[in-house]
Amino acid sequence: MLCQNCHDTIKALVKQFKICNRDGRNCQNTIKALAERFKIFNRDGRNDSFPSRLHYSRYSFHKSVLEGCLICRQIWTHLLGNQDAPVPETLQEFCLKIQDYESSVGGSRYDEDPIIEMSMDNNNGYLSIVASPTEVWPRGGMRFSLSPIPRSGSNIVPTLSDPILKARHSSTGGMAHLWRHWYNVCSKTHASCQARQGRLQSFTPTRLIELLDYDRGDIYEWRLVCPHDGSSIQYLTLSHCWGSSKHTCLTERSYQEFLGGSPIATLPQTYRDACIATSSLGFRYIWIDSLCIIQDSIEDWRTQSSLMHLIYKSASCNIAATWAEGGNDGCFRTVDPCLRDPTSITLDFEVDGHSEYLISKSDTHHEDIAKAPLNQRGWVIQERYLARRQLGFSKRQAYWECPELIASEQLPTGIPETLWNPMEYGIYHAKLPPKKPHLDAEEEMDIRKCWRSLVERYSACYLTYESDRLIALAGLIGELEQNMKDVCLAGLWRRDLHRQLCWHYDMRDLYKVYRSTTQGRIAPTWSWANLDGPVTYDTIYCEEVDDVVPYVKFIGPLEDSNDQDRLRNLGVLKLSLQGIALWGRPVKKVGKIRSHFIVYDHNVSFHNESGTLITSELDNTGVLVSWDETMPPAPENATRRPSAERERVQRERSSNLLFLMVRSSRRYHWRIQGLILRKLPSPNEGTYIRMGLFLADPAISRLLSARLGLQSTNPVDIKCDIDFDDSRIADLVHTVSIV
Repeated sequence: MLCQNCHDTIKALVKQFKICNRDGRNCQNTIKALAERFKIFNRDGRNDSFPSRLHYSRYSFHKSVLEGCLICRQIWTHLLGNQDAPVPETLQEFCLKIQDYESSVGGSRYDEDPIIEMSMDNNNGYLSIVASPTEVWPRGGMRFSLSPIPRSGSNIVPTLSDPILKARHSSTGGMAHLWRHWYNVCSKTHASCQARQGRLQSFTPTRLIELLDYDRGDIYEWRLVCPHDGSSIQYLTLSHCWGSSKHTCLTERSYQEFLGGSPIATLPQTYRDACIATSSLGFRYIWIDSLCIIQDSIEDWRTQSSLMHLIYKSASCNIAATWAEGGNDGCFRTVDPCLRDPTSITLDFEVDGHSEYLISKSDTHHEDIAKAPLNQRGWVIQERYLARRQLGFSKRQAYWECPELIASEQLPTGIPETLWNPMEYGIYHAKLPPKKPHLDAEEEMDIRKCWRSLVERYSACYLTYESDRLIALAGLIGELEQNMKDVCLAGLWRRDLHRQLCWHYDMRDLYKVYRSTTQGRIAPTWSWANLDGPVTYDTIYCEEVDDVVPYVKFIGPLEDSNDQDRLRNLGVLKLSLQGIALWGRPVKKVGKIRSHFIVYDHNVSFHNESGTLITSELDNTGVLVSWDETMPPAPENATRRPSAERERVQRERSSNLLFLMVRSSRRYHWRIQGLILRKLPSPNEGTYIRMGLFLADPAISRLLSARLGLQSTNPVDIKCDIDFDDSRIADLVHTVSIV
């Protein structure tokens, strides 16, 4: 709900957006036009919207917070820095809390100062308001989005007045009626969800947990069951963080005990809550990894992990303990119902054809889902992508995800585009309605975009064992290999391999003290999986770019076995390439941030392996370098010797390196992109490891054009079928094996 103060202020702000023709008649209102009309310039030239101020007394503010106004209560928890902060019942206690806050930030307000100020702006084409404590309280504002409520004539989409959406509960576990509603709408009315189910082949896991309940529906016992081959059982799955808590685990010793049944109280809280959710949705069976995989059997773990994609893909729904960091946290939480209550406002006129709007905090979905502990785990990415549906429990509320709907308790009919960040769900192209992440695209270019976003999200996640770097994606890789009719080679695809070699580390890892690589132990150095941190995939791979001139060719062969065990021992996998390459010693000039990664300006004098300068035009050529491995920190005391790791990195970077040209493209103004390689000592003749990525001047292309006798110096005139056996470029051609 909204207090009268906030309600009237929002309506007044929107009313200021109203536009009139010269003759005074109301013209068609659009958000973009209204926002442009509403913005004013302040003295320093920035665009700001005119602020309205409200709640001039602590009594008024306390009354609104106590009554449950969405905006006022959010501001209150924001001031205290605690989402779970209780609201004092008395004004005296409330004022003491405010005084404590003022003392902590060194600010204070006079009685005539407002407590909250509110403004309205155009947030990417949508109406939004910014509510914040006044400037005497130095804490940033909070953005709330106004999302139009669609006029639905369908009987399956409830209105906000529907009792099924209004039954509030202090616990996120008390909304079972809403979970059932989401599941029923999905299973009975969503065409794409039904089509996906129709494509599934019958599959039942080797083991499941069966839930036994009393007549009144309370679960009292669970037991391990082993379905007969060929049986078809509907079941759910659980995604959760193991954490440091002690888990009930299936072992060789406990196997028979689990078959006999155990009280539900013997399970960790997260498992118990997941069982309650399973029963509430009308199911009797759930698959939980630690209870259905024999934990002290390597053979059983390998067998079951190879079936993981089928287990999650075939489940009717996945339960996600999104907020929990360990097994004892549970799925459900006691949360202020006012912060997740659907809140709407009816305007006095229409904007873009709508007068009724939902109001919600703009970053709630990002905070609840994208930044949740569960979604920082590498293994969970696969589980979330493969699941047909997901019922997740965040710190604030429950969420529903399926191919046609993403909804929450606060936005039970669907999260609107105003709160939808497609990049969080792996969508870089087109403005699509909110839906769960998946890899079910039909066009290959769309599948490539999904893969790129999957890699970028996954590489930023945490894995307990670095050896699982690609194993945790094995199920998704297997699915994509069938759909794309292609082979995944250590995280890159065989087809158009030259369009995937120029990945680099992502700026999200910018402030990490030290980013290392696996030194080829887990994955070869030419693969992004060798990097310990978030990466940006090669953008050319998922773009329909015709003006790309390749300077390498793949001469293989590489391992193309469909055995998923190939993902366990990739460190010895060699990538053999033939192409244009030059030797050089980079001399660093300065570091700077460009686009999404840090690059360093270098001067490089390119020469042949014997040290002879190729041409004067390539002397002190400007090159931008992005190293895969960051330089370990220098010792705090300048008199102390640098660490062995720092000395190693310095020594390797200053050695004679091979700059292998991969391509030039119009996207990068025909500058050369390529790999920096370091030659390994004997007996590894002709073997290299990747050190980083570089971007060089088109002078190299001009050199190649001159050698080939081309009249034009435009790199695009160098055809894609360069004859690497041509004697005129023999000293520029290298054959390398990268490990």
